[in-house]
Amino acid sequence: MRGWLLAGMVVTLLMGAAGCADRGQTDQASWGAAAGHDQPLTRTEWQLTQVVAPSRTWSPPPDVDAVLRFDGEGGWSATACNHYGGQVRIDAGLLRLGQVLGTQMKCSGPRGDVEAAFVDVMEGEVRWAIGGEELRLDKPDGRGLRLRVRDTIYPMRDLRPLLQGRRHGGDYRFGWRPGDGSVLLDWEWRDAPGKPWGFAGMNRERTGPVPRPDVLTAGAGHEQFVFGIVPRATARVVYQPPAGHPTVALELLDVPGPRTWHAFGGFVKQPRQGSVVVAFDGHGRELGRSHRLLA
Repeated sequence: MRGWLLAGMVVTLLMGAAGCADRGQTDQASWGAAAGHDQPLTRTEWQLTQVVAPSRTWSPPPDVDAVLRFDGEGGWSATACNHYGGQVRIDAGLLRLGQVLGTQMKCSGPRGDVEAAFVDVMEGEVRWAIGGEELRLDKPDGRGLRLRVRDTIYPMRDLRPLLQGRRHGGDYRFGWRPGDGSVLLDWEWRDAPGKPWGFAGMNRERTGPVPRPDVLTAGAGHEQFVFGIVPRATARVVYQPPAGHPTVALELLDVPGPRTWHAFGGFVKQPRQGSVVVAFDGHGRELGRSHRLLA
C-alpha cells in the first residue's frame, strides 16, 4: 500500500480563490466587527453544531466533524466531506461570499446532508454575529448555521502525535493512527491560523520488510517535511542532498507495534534533484538509501 497525498491541489485551489480580495479592508472589518466578543471571526476554527432550516433545526451526527474558517485575507475554507472555500468580503455583520470551489468526492448520507446545508448557506450575502464562543450565520429566508469554537485546531482527532508545534507562523503535526494490521503515518500543516489545512500520509504494515528508507515529502510553508520509515536496526537517519550541500539529521520516532521499522521525520529546504534519505546502524554502517527525491 503506497502513500497518499491530499493538500497541494486543495490548498492551492482554496488559497488561490481568495487572492484578489481587498486584504486591508477585510482585516479591518472582520476584527472590528467582532470587537468586544470572546472570539474573533477570523483565524478561528469553527465547528458546526446546528443547521437552521425554515421548517426545523437539526444537529449533525457526532461523527461528522464539519469545520469552517476565515483567514482574514479575503478567503474562507471548510471541511464536511469535501474540502471547499472561496472569496469573502467581511463587513460589520455581513459576509459577501463569492463562488464556491472544492474537491469532488461523492458524499451521501449524513455527511452529504451536512455538506449540502453548509454550501447552501455559504453563498451570496450572509448575516453574521458572535456571542461568546458561538457564531451565527443567517440568510434572509431563514436558513442558517450555528457554530462553536472547535476544541482542537488539528483536523484528525484520532491522530497520536509524534511531533507538533508552530513553525514560521504555521501549525504542524505528525503522528500515527492504528489500522487493520497496519499503521497510518499522517502529516497536517497550515500556513497560518485561518488557512486551510494540507495533509499527507502513508499506510504501512506492522511487520512488512523494509529493505531501505521509504519516504514521502509534504509541503510545510517555505520548507518541506520529509517523513517515512526506516529499517528497525537504524540508529541514525539523514537527508542527503547532492554533493556540495550539507546533510540534515532527521529524527527517529518510536511508534508502538511495528516490529520491522521505525518512523522518522524532519524539516528540510525544498528538496534538491537527486537528494536521498540514508539510514545508518549504531556502528555507522549504511543500511540503505531511499529512492531519489524530486526537486
